[in-house]
Amino acid sequence: MNHSYTRACVLVVVVFTPSLGVAQTFSKDWPRDVIGLLREPSVQKEIKLTADQFKEFNALVQKEVADANGEQQIAAKQSVAGGKVLESLEPKQRVRLEQIFRQRVFLVDGIRVFSDPQVTKKLEFNAAQTKSLEAALTDLQNREQEFTKKFNKTPGGNEWTYDAELSKMRMQAATKFQTQFTPAQKESWKGIVGPSFTVKFTNMYFRPTR
Repeated sequence: MNHSYTRACVLVVVVFTPSLGVAQTFSKDWPRDVIGLLREPSVQKEIKLTADQFKEFNALVQKEVADANGEQQIAAKQSVAGGKVLESLEPKQRVRLEQIFRQRVFLVDGIRVFSDPQVTKKLEFNAAQTKSLEAALTDLQNREQEFTKKFNKTPGGNEWTYDAELSKMRMQAATKFQTQFTPAQKESWKGIVGPSFTVKFTNMYFRPTR
């Protein structure tokens, strides 16, 4: 996934620079992240992935991505592979897998998730809510930039601390914005994220960070 920081290894300094625009979220990585999700034993168990399905999944990914070169090409082919894997799953498996993905993204992006076209379409914000969301996202971006400037001037900072603070800010903004949800929107949101999935992941491909 995209990273919003740059490492200056020679100086052993980490400089953080938010790269997500007002209307950007990590939801754009769907269905690419199908690959990472299905490599998690806890996710396999949750969606009841069979041994034959897992074997088919690995073969398909290997076939699609094996000859990829460069980060952009790999990402593009992973997205194609992820889409084909989704098509091979049962409907209930696809739904639950995407719910888990949306939950993970929400931990990272908080309020930014509500600007994703797929999510926005399902929640059907009215004009007032749309205006409020745009204002909240602009305010969040400004606060993220201010936090980044201060963080980079503070000795001993690390990416985990930085990521945790950004996620906290985004979730606080999300909580405030969700108070504007109608009963119907609250139900739609429940359908988007599904039942809580809090099992700790074994790898680092998609952690709650930026």
